[in-house]
Parts: sequence; structure tokens; C-alpha cells
Amino acid sequence: MKKVVLKAVVFPLITLLSMTLIGNYTSAADTPQRGGTLKVIAIRATKALGAPWEVDNWFNIYGHFVMESLVHLDKNGNAIPHLATAFKVAPDGKSITFTIRKGVKFHDGTDLNAEAVKYSLDRVDAGTIARNRESVEVIDPYTVKLNLKLYDASIWGDLAVRHGMIASPTAAAKKTTSENQARDHMVGTGPYKFVNWSRDQYIKYERFDGYWQKGKPYPDAVEINFIVNPVTSVMAFKSGAGQLIMTVSAKDSKEMKAQGYEIVSVPYGVKTLTSDGANPDSPWANKKVREALDHAIDREAVAEAIGLGTWKPVYQACPFENSIGYVKDVEPREYDPAKAKKLLAEAGYPNGFETKILSKAEENQDLLVAIQTYLAEIGIKAKIELLDRGRYVAMHKDGWNNGIMYGTIGPRPYTIANNLGILTSKMPYNKPVYLPAGFEETLDKALATWDPDVERELTQKLYRMAYDNAMITPLWVEMQLGAHTKQIHNSGWCEVISTVWYPENAWLSK
Repeated sequence: MKKVVLKAVVFPLITLLSMTLIGNYTSAADTPQRGGTLKVIAIRATKALGAPWEVDNWFNIYGHFVMESLVHLDKNGNAIPHLATAFKVAPDGKSITFTIRKGVKFHDGTDLNAEAVKYSLDRVDAGTIARNRESVEVIDPYTVKLNLKLYDASIWGDLAVRHGMIASPTAAAKKTTSENQARDHMVGTGPYKFVNWSRDQYIKYERFDGYWQKGKPYPDAVEINFIVNPVTSVMAFKSGAGQLIMTVSAKDSKEMKAQGYEIVSVPYGVKTLTSDGANPDSPWANKKVREALDHAIDREAVAEAIGLGTWKPVYQACPFENSIGYVKDVEPREYDPAKAKKLLAEAGYPNGFETKILSKAEENQDLLVAIQTYLAEIGIKAKIELLDRGRYVAMHKDGWNNGIMYGTIGPRPYTIANNLGILTSKMPYNKPVYLPAGFEETLDKALATWDPDVERELTQKLYRMAYDNAMITPLWVEMQLGAHTKQIHNSGWCEVISTVWYPENAWLSK
């Protein structure tokens, strides 16, 4: 079965970044050892555990210990077989046929088969699968056809995460309570079985001896302990409370590497500033004001001072040079406060104006102050407004007035084009962003084609439109950084993207 090359994701630039951060470290070539407990320290907790359609997106990370998806992603973002041993897209793009792996058992002893896959795919209630699913058809005991209203290349990313995870129908059909939902419904084919959890404190798993990948997993158990405070989490890790800490700051990673810990990294995403350019009464509706913002921020200085060399300054929405969205002849709008002031004057704001910098509360405060300071230098007085998770999501959905939102695009395991989809009504997300004429129509065509030449042409057109209209201000590629002791090998963390963890190969040295 050939890999499906997803339309976005190949990150050669990022691979170089990751190699630089990891240094000379390579996975141990020793024979994996069995036994021990893999202890993980995490700063972000999932709020729900259960069947894939009952949980949140953090389940993409913590749920893969117990439940597996039809396909996995390789390090280049390509879809590869997992619970499905093969998959084929129909010539008209209106269906995908999956061959289901035989001999696989759920933790409750029932069989993985076509009926079980249909049960889970029928219940997906969000994302590309739910949006485009026409029906799920059992062809024979180990063949399933997913019939689609239309082909959307981003479906492969969903199939690789919780939307494509397969739960035991026997377990998921049980009547339960919110307190027992995880115990009753979280039954999959994964390397570990659920034991228990305490919300915002820990999750505990134990090895599934009937796992279909013979000899795996290697540790006897896994404990994920949630320590939200970053200072406390690092102290706990250094004290020996875990062999792996999932998230550390750039400053901590630099110090920890010097202390002998192994640093792992993967791109977290392209950090951006998005304005309400679609609001006609907003200063940001003027393209020259948005271009002034591009010239106002000294990306190089911020990346060095706050990212400590782990961030890569960028000047277009797709900064990955060998990706199909990268526009080669873009002239970077580099730091130039004089030019920014000139653009503001031409736009009718010679003395600047007042606005807001909107951001999730957990973002780096020094970074936001730096952006605020750069804006003040060109006459824009910006008030920082920190948003809790609820307000942040609601504001993306409902919009905002006269403000710029600090956020992230990608690196999603979908198409390059779909990374721009978060700016459109497809999600819906970033409601007030300015969209040039024809942008959404071009996006739809880019997602619907599987002709690589057409795909490249349309994706290039999209990213050119984004640049020409200053739809967003790309700032830097920010890295997800983690650390582990030399006791752990092949952890699976920070190997694919920042929102996926495949842990079945992890093992511990004695």
C-alpha cells in the first residue's frame, strides 16, 4: 500500500530546525527492554475521557495510548496504514475504501472488524469526516467504504487523529455516567488499557498484553501527571517525578540541555497576528494599515530574545520552502518603522490610532508587551487583552472589533490549503479577517482536487492572495519543546506534529 502524500505537510525546513535543537542525539540502537513505568509530566489536561466522539482535541495526544486510528502520519505528514492495512480513493473522489487489519482485539476481547469501524465512523460529529460523510458502508467483514458528499484532502488528517480512532462498539454502547464514562467507554485496540484518572491531576494506563503488535508495548504502565504551572512542572521533572516532560520553555530547554537532558522538538505552528480587516469601520480594513503592521514588528529580535534561537522568523503564511504553498518571489515585509509610519499616513492615520492586542491568557506576556512596544513606536496605541479559553473560542467564532488576534496557523496534518481554511467560513474561525474576492472559491477547489499540478497551482494562488492582501501577519515558527532523561527511548513525543502522539515504541532503560 502506497503512502498517501498529504497536500501540505512536508516540512524540510522544520526538520532542519528540529535536528539543530536535538543536536547529535539519535535514538538508542539497543534492543528495547520490557518493564518499568513511563512517567510523563504534562501542563495541559484533557477535560473528558471516553469514546472519541465524547472528548476534546487533547485526546489526540492522551487517547492514542488506548485507542488507535485507521491511519497514522509519518514524520513527513503522509498518511500510512495502521488499523487499516490499505486504503483507496475512488476515481471520482466520492469514496475511500479501507481494508481492516485482521486478528486485532479490543481490550474487552471483542474483534476489530468492519462493523466496529462503521460504528465509530458513523458517530464522528465534528471535522472533515462529519462534514463530508454521506454514509459508511460495510462491504465485507474486513472492508469498509466511507462514502463522501465531496472529496476533501484534509480528511486524512482527521482519520489520523481522534476522528479516525476506533472504539469497541460493545463498550461504547454501555449506559454509563459522567463519572464512569472513561472506564466504561474508553476501550480500544491500543498498546495500553485505561486504569483510572483524576481530572486535572493524572491519567493511569497499564500494558495491554493482547496488543496486535507482538512484543509491544514495553513499559508495564504509563502515568501522565498534570502540573499546570510551568515552573513547578520543570522542578518536578528535575526532581525525578518523570522521565519525560512534554512542554518546556525555550529558556528552560536551553538550560536543561546544558544539564544533560535530551531536548525534543517539533513545530507548534506559525504564529500570526490577524486583524479584523473585514469590518469596514475598523482601521484594519485598510490594506495599508495591515501592511504597516507587517513592517512594524522586528521578528528577528523577538525570535532571538524570547525564542532564544528556537524560533524561525517568517514573512509569509507558508514559510516552508519545499512545500507547495511557499511563494518564491515574495518580497519580505521586513522590520521598517519608517515605512510603517508612511503607510499609516497614506491610509489616513498620520498620528496612529488606538486598538487592542487579543490573546489567549497563557501566551508569553513578554512577547505581547514586545508587540505592544513595536506598535507604539509607529503611533499605534494597543491595549493587551488576555482571554480565557471560552472567550478566545467565542471571539474567533463571533468576531471582534478594532483589534489584532495573536494566534497560530498549522502545522496541521492536512493540506497546506486547509491551514488557510481557518481564516474562512469553512471552520468557521477568525470571522472578521479580510477575504479577497474568490479566495474561498479557490480554497474549495484546492481541497477538492487530487491532481498534484492543479493542487500546486491553486495553493500557490491562495498564498499569493494572502500575501498580496496582507490578510494576516506571519511572525515566526514556534517550536513545541519537550525534554526527557536518557532512560527513555523512542518516546514518540515530538516526532510527528505537536498534537499527535504515537507511544507504542517507547521503552525504558533499566
